Amino acid sequence: MALTKAQLESLKNALLASGRPINAASHREFVQNVIDEMYDAQSRGNLLAGVQADGTTAGGDTLLLIRAGQAFLVPVSLFGVDGTLAGLSDVVIVDEQAGDVVSYDAVDGVWKNVSFTGLFVTPAGLSAALETLQLPEGARLVSAELILTSSTAGTISAQWVDFLGQTETVTNAALTFNGAGLPAADNFRFDIVQGSNAGAVTVKQGVEANAAGVVVPAPDADNLVLSVVLWTEDGTAEVTQPGDANVLQNDFSVVRFGTKVDPNTTGKFAKIFETDLGLSGSYAITIVYAEPRNGVNFDGSGAQELRLSFTADTSRVIIPQTVQIVTSQGSAAGEFVLYQLAGNRAAVYHKSNHFWGRIQFRVVFQNSAIPLTDFVNNSPYAAAPAVLATYSSVVEGAESDFTVSTGNPKFDVPRKYGFTTALTGNIVFDGTDAKESAMIKILHNSGTIPTFSGPGGVTLRSEGGAYTISVDNIIYAVCHKNDAGTLTLISYSITKAN
Repeated sequence: MALTKAQLESLKNALLASGRPINAASHREFVQNVIDEMYDAQSRGNLLAGVQADGTTAGGDTLLLIRAGQAFLVPVSLFGVDGTLAGLSDVVIVDEQAGDVVSYDAVDGVWKNVSFTGLFVTPAGLSAALETLQLPEGARLVSAELILTSSTAGTISAQWVDFLGQTETVTNAALTFNGAGLPAADNFRFDIVQGSNAGAVTVKQGVEANAAGVVVPAPDADNLVLSVVLWTEDGTAEVTQPGDANVLQNDFSVVRFGTKVDPNTTGKFAKIFETDLGLSGSYAITIVYAEPRNGVNFDGSGAQELRLSFTADTSRVIIPQTVQIVTSQGSAAGEFVLYQLAGNRAAVYHKSNHFWGRIQFRVVFQNSAIPLTDFVNNSPYAAAPAVLATYSSVVEGAESDFTVSTGNPKFDVPRKYGFTTALTGNIVFDGTDAKESAMIKILHNSGTIPTFSGPGGVTLRSEGGAYTISVDNIIYAVCHKNDAGTLTLISYSITKAN
């Protein structure tokens, strides 16, 4: 057993006090004890236990490394530390603040301090995504299907989240309608089917009125609108399931109106809609309509559909290339006309193709940019109004006519130029909003051959034909794009008009 430090001190002092010379035997005993002290494991433990403790490191420190029973002194810098986290070779700490965390930056290949809040706000795109994502909250409709079996009865299957946050479900729940009778002649009425916090469904009857005054009733307290029904005098119903609890009437309005019964109206126009254009407003209308067989009787007349959409620019002017005005097959081309009116207004007219100018609009859906009051009921037929621009309806599946145009020829829609008065100057093509499906035709008559030019970087190529001076020439032009959608080529041909 090796001696402790105190025992070695005692042995040394005893040898010195004896006054005897230190012979080989006593020297060997003393040295042996020193050796044992140095290499005995327990003794080394006692020795290290006496070293003062420190939980940090500093620059210039040396560490004691034990490897395979051998001891080494090693500079602390070899371990990449200098006493701070920032001292690590792959850590960058800058302007640290309370609550910061360390996050790995894959671009720089180092760990950096970032604000804990910043992890959820600052990364590119995440903040915008959080603003865009609107998680459903509060009472809301999940699904609803209302089936009317008669003018007085029906069933509903629905699921909704009530105002207590609980999910309510009903399947084929029986409903009773028109307990007080149908609306009076020329009147309409909205009823709603509502769901309560207790999971009960009831019908709330609205107040009947004419087409301009009929409104959807508000649900009772702690009730959610599950479905809306519009009743007419003859018991016909139109059913709408709103998308959520806060749906507005203008989001799904279903109304019924018509033009005035007028004789001798062929080629005349009746206004069905007029609105004040908003800044950069987008408008969409779908109308299911019917024309009578004999001017009054709608039985067996068959339903048609008008789909209209357009956008106004920041000057409150209709953007031509955004206009879509299409009627279903079986209708007549040009039966409806969209007009740009003075005073930043737009209107839709019905053009009568019959002696009796009567048309009934059975269902109307419009987006929220269009108030219900902008629709006109019982409008008489008369001459077309004074307008700034005209857009006529086309029949679905039919090719549209060329749009009469002025200015530099452009390829946004099929256009024709100079057919009222032949053009005489040089041709400068405009590539704005160009579409490969749009053809241009130009009537041109000049004493000199015109030059052709177009947008920068776009090649112009003649496909044949020679220009004949001082007579009418027709120039046909189309545009071409590469696979990336970039306009690269305008080709044209010339032919003598007669």
